Amino acid sequence: MDFKKILYNIFQDINSKLRVHFITIISVFIITIFIILFMLDAYPLVNNNMLNNIINVSGALAGFLFTTFGIILSFPDNKLFIQGLKKYGYLTRIYTCIFIGILGFILTTVLGVLNVLTFLILPLFIMSLSYTIISAMFLFLVSLYISK
Repeated sequence: MDFKKILYNIFQDINSKLRVHFITIISVFIITIFIILFMLDAYPLVNNNMLNNIINVSGALAGFLFTTFGIILSFPDNKLFIQGLKKYGYLTRIYTCIFIGILGFILTTVLGVLNVLTFLILPLFIMSLSYTIISAMFLFLVSLYISK
């Protein structure tokens, strides 16, 4: 084998591992950033005005994720594309992203309303926001390819 094929195979192996474990990678990445910020005394503080905004946005985005979940559940099972998503585990990853996002937004809202553990509110919100973006991307791609 020549050097280009070896590099290509290594790249494909890394790419497939990243696709399989991207949920864990995103969570660990965000938590690591906030731990580093906490250790450097550069951790962003959440004041009351920001807390109210985070609570409101969390509720709206949790509703978006519930809607996304309903839309994806309503796709027909007889389509070959949906059967492929189920076969290769992508549908499970989509549902996991949606579930983690909803759970994070609910925890953010509860912690914000009770005003406890305020140092967890911002990392939970950002992590849930990233899963919302991933879920929106999945919804777009699935909707695009389901019509073909």
